[in-house]
Amino acid sequence: MRTCKSATRMLLVGLNLTVLVSAGAGFAGQAKPVEGTPAVLSVGESVGAAFLYDPRRPGPTAWHIYSRVNPKARGLLLKMLADKGLWKAHAAAIRMLGYVGNAEDAKVLLERMEKITGVVQGPDVYTVEATFECLALMSRRKVSEADAIIGKLAKLDYWKKSKLRWSPEGRSTTPYECEGVARFMHGCRLLADRDKLSALVAPVLKGVSGERLRKYLNWRMGPDRLAERGKRILAAEKKAVGEKDREQLRALCRRNFGPLEGEKSGLTAGDLEFLRKTRAEALKEYEGFKKLVLGGKFDELRDHLLDNRERIGEDRLKSSWASYRRGLEDHQKTLLEELEKVECKPANFRIERKAIYREVPSGKAGKTREVVKEEFLLVTFELEGTAAFGRKHFRNVADWRMFRPDRTLKVLLRKEGGKWYWNPFGW
Repeated sequence: MRTCKSATRMLLVGLNLTVLVSAGAGFAGQAKPVEGTPAVLSVGESVGAAFLYDPRRPGPTAWHIYSRVNPKARGLLLKMLADKGLWKAHAAAIRMLGYVGNAEDAKVLLERMEKITGVVQGPDVYTVEATFECLALMSRRKVSEADAIIGKLAKLDYWKKSKLRWSPEGRSTTPYECEGVARFMHGCRLLADRDKLSALVAPVLKGVSGERLRKYLNWRMGPDRLAERGKRILAAEKKAVGEKDREQLRALCRRNFGPLEGEKSGLTAGDLEFLRKTRAEALKEYEGFKKLVLGGKFDELRDHLLDNRERIGEDRLKSSWASYRRGLEDHQKTLLEELEKVECKPANFRIERKAIYREVPSGKAGKTREVVKEEFLLVTFELEGTAAFGRKHFRNVADWRMFRPDRTLKVLLRKEGGKWYWNPFGW
């Protein structure tokens, strides 16, 4: 059978099928956003902004978006930071907290950074640098706790004692404490105030031994240079946000986080009810498939299996069922027995309604081939709490459909013609 064309209509991509209620609107000590940044984003647009840029390539024009974050989105930004699966959105979420976060948030971000030990790598690089910028933005808004933390991090002694390193031992000629404080001062450029920057930088340079190192750091942390860069960001914040920008942000929110209460999601009440029912049905079917494997009833699964997300054809089952059965008995049963001891819960559902058009031999007179349409639902959800389990058993498997980057397991199911199918882990 040859596939000639396929089309997919995404019904919902999000963290939850239920409507997410925006959180954070009434937190005690909620600070006011930065003045001079009119036309704030909606809550959904603010959440979407966290997914606007890859953290490795944040882009020069993001600040006019971040600076208009809605204060009511604060709780959702914090919720995103607690989800490791959303690591690509963490750096932007932290930057936006600089515009709406409070003293408690500043403490949380410092604690989060100080938990990092050894060489900073991967997503931590972007979140640590964003934390520095966030503190400077909070200081601009006169959040006293941010000022206190900045005073703490602007000292060489702090970085001497820190367990955080920017490069392996012997790889850099710049002492650990000097590299740490230099990167921190770069984040402080968002203060955009030469006098404040000079007051932070001067004691550091005074405490550095060696004329050559002092000149190098003065080049990297010169108050004039940092203040100029900070003023460029101040200017960028004033750039207008157009309706096309807002449409893009709303789409990013729906695609990555789901519809928010009060936001235009494009979903009807009927759509939402369908999603809720499908979610419940998928959970029930997964538990049923799992029970069959654990009970050794492999033959009852014969006509309900997927391999690489596709149904297994009857001809293939006839020739290879013995091999598939061994895989269920020798591998999946062992996996599920161990998984039963792991404390995990289903989360982050994704439901796709798909239509595939196939060209097949025709039984009609005068026709050799015809196009038929196949419709089905593809349902995936994560088993939150299985990252360590996934790393143990599937360290070298890189299928985003089956695993998150941290190797949290995903369950993959398909419903076609009223019948459910399951893709065993790793197949």
